[in-house]
Amino acid sequence: MLEMQTVEYKREYNQKAQNAMLAFLNTDGGTLYVGISDDCTVYGINGNIDEVTRGITNSFRDSVTPDPSGYFKVEPEVRDGKYIIAVTVESGSAIPYCYTKYGLVPQGVYVRVGSNTVMATREHIRRMIKDNGTGQFIAELSIESVYRVDHPDYPPMAIRESYINALIHRDYYIEGSVLVSMFDDRLEFMSLGGTMPGVTHDLMLAGVSVTRNEKLAQVFYRLNIIEAFGTGIPRVFGAYEGSFAEPEIPVIDGGFLIRLPNMNYTIKNKNTKEKIASGSNEQRVLNAFSDISFNKEDAADVLGISASGAYKLLRRMTECGLLVARKEGNKWKYSHTSNQSV
Repeated sequence: MLEMQTVEYKREYNQKAQNAMLAFLNTDGGTLYVGISDDCTVYGINGNIDEVTRGITNSFRDSVTPDPSGYFKVEPEVRDGKYIIAVTVESGSAIPYCYTKYGLVPQGVYVRVGSNTVMATREHIRRMIKDNGTGQFIAELSIESVYRVDHPDYPPMAIRESYINALIHRDYYIEGSVLVSMFDDRLEFMSLGGTMPGVTHDLMLAGVSVTRNEKLAQVFYRLNIIEAFGTGIPRVFGAYEGSFAEPEIPVIDGGFLIRLPNMNYTIKNKNTKEKIASGSNEQRVLNAFSDISFNKEDAADVLGISASGAYKLLRRMTECGLLVARKEGNKWKYSHTSNQSV
């Protein structure tokens, strides 16, 4: 077999051989055969085959960023009675990959053009960043000017008013504590005593207040901790105006619960659902393997795409929390997150 886009021969492992591996990683993948010359003559490997194999693995992994582990494997083979080494490299999901000591400049990034390994131009590097979505990711995370922009999980006003409400309106004749419980998706404030007689959910939202602890409320008012009676609950809901979710006040016998949704968790889940709805391949994978584990080849067969393309898709789905990945031998196996035991 002659050298081509996905095949490269090197008589020994050197810098040019490593450049070819990096080029495969940044393009469509391929196989580097060490111990075979450009004219396909088999020379074999000099020295201990296991040591040479480990050396290639460690050298490439330690010199490239992002970490290429999981995208290449180094295995000995026998050709014409001699040991050679086959280095199989898949197309990475975080393109462009580069040499750590150089970074994202032409000297640090190599790509495959036909059967040649060439240094990427600056324009090519910019295009790879854009095509891989990294540029959009950076734009979404950047801050305005030189100032940090915070995106809190919960509106400070909602936390303040919920806790004050739990302190002022709880029934102190009942022994127990005000409970503040934090979860990934919500924050809950539970106080004892329930609502006062005659006060409905709609009345609370409208600002109607019947104080259980009049003297305590007066103290909080004089300390400027509360501004006016009956404004706390409307403030809590008002703090979520424009959000994808709103607070909840479920009916509980003998208690009063305010549940605040985590705004960033809600946005993340909403964006994930939009990706599923707009990306037919993601949904086809979830439908095809709803109750069984699978690998990239299985997904490639279902979608009618290459194994490397399926691998990129499965990596994205794993990062979004749609799939769980685990390694079995030299292969990655995937399964739906809903099938995982808690």
